Amino acid sequence: MNIKRGMAKIKHIALKKNEEKKKEEENALINRILEEAKIESNTILFESEGDFTDNARALYEYMISKKMNEKYKMIWIVDNPDLYKKKYNVYFISRKHKNKKDLIKFYSMIGSAKYLFFTHPYWYHKRNKEQVIINLWHAIPFKGKGRDLHDIFDYIIVPSNFSKSLFHDFVGSVESQYIICGYPRNDLLFKKTNSIEKIIDMKNSPKVIICMTTFKQSTHMQDSEIIYPYVLPFITNKMELSELNEELKNANIKLIIKIHHLQKTELLNKINLSNIIYLEDKDLTKEELQLYELIGQTDALITDYSSIMFDYMLIDKPIAYFVNDLEDYKRNRGFLVDNLDDYMIGDKMISKRDFDNFILNVKNNKDEYKEKRAKFVKKMFKYKKDNCQRLLDILNIK
Repeated sequence: MNIKRGMAKIKHIALKKNEEKKKEEENALINRILEEAKIESNTILFESEGDFTDNARALYEYMISKKMNEKYKMIWIVDNPDLYKKKYNVYFISRKHKNKKDLIKFYSMIGSAKYLFFTHPYWYHKRNKEQVIINLWHAIPFKGKGRDLHDIFDYIIVPSNFSKSLFHDFVGSVESQYIICGYPRNDLLFKKTNSIEKIIDMKNSPKVIICMTTFKQSTHMQDSEIIYPYVLPFITNKMELSELNEELKNANIKLIIKIHHLQKTELLNKINLSNIIYLEDKDLTKEELQLYELIGQTDALITDYSSIMFDYMLIDKPIAYFVNDLEDYKRNRGFLVDNLDDYMIGDKMISKRDFDNFILNVKNNKDEYKEKRAKFVKKMFKYKKDNCQRLLDILNIK
């Protein structure tokens, strides 16, 4: 038995050393590819964590609408390139490398890009020094436990001078890196489309509330020990969900529950009913929709500690917050600020009764927080819209 264990340990050590050697060889190859890559001044690269979404996609779509792909070669990093429609001078490449040939092609294309727009630039440490990396980011930092990333990018978008300290505390950004500009995706909040009709039946002109809570359990981290199987804290079974559906039907309100792309969905029970609709990124992809197009057409927001609260304030509509697990969340993840009420402007909900009161207020167009929201928006945002064009002008991309 001891001999077998000894042999197994030796084999494990050998395999580990072999993996480390392969990784060293791969890193050396990547470095060489990037060092030898010839920068193409008209090549722009995009990537978003949710795959073809968020600020990167909003900026890309705007550039396409201006026919900038006729001048610029555009590259998108995604999981599965076959899912996306091909456009002139636009290339979708997979971040998954099956072999050495794939890896060489991947980094050769990346190394040729002059501009790189990321929403989550965690991984791109080895780069060509002539490249310009713009961190579009994906949210105004509010939750705690960030890390210093400032060496990874050249510039980062911030919505105002007021917000700079939040970004510094979360990603370590410094003054020379800040570009004061609204998020590209926020332009979509003001775009008039029929996107909501692709998701839900708008017969009888119902009011629409979107529920967007942050992830609590993901594949690589856990921000809370509490699991809400139906996302809504006060719903524990199918019967309660059906009863809520009837309440919403009587109020002529539709509830869209958008599941965070990092949330472990196997922990959830997603049951679509007439007035309760669970929505994931794959559903938006299927309909070729951008999330913020949909958000802009809703009548109210329910969230918890997600920074969607800040963007939603731009369209001046009611917001309510689930705070049932506030103390648990403080222990596990924490916040960048102490004065939460100054940021979380709206109704705080801990019970089904609180939820019912918010539904009633939305139905009756009652909103007690308009003035406080307006003051906060002036402080947090220098600009509301036209952010895509503003950013391109700042970077002199014409």
